[in-house]
Amino acid sequence: MAGARGVGMRHIWLAGSASPSARPCCDGDQRINSLRELKAILL
Repeated sequence: MAGARGVGMRHIWLAGSASPSARPCCDGDQRINSLRELKAILL
């Protein structure tokens, strides 16, 4: 994630079973729990 942010790219954190209250490291980036959620973000 730091590499993407370092070149100005946003990233999406695939958190899986991480704590439900955990937040992405960078403001403005998104968190998903499964790849199924990615489709709604990209389309």
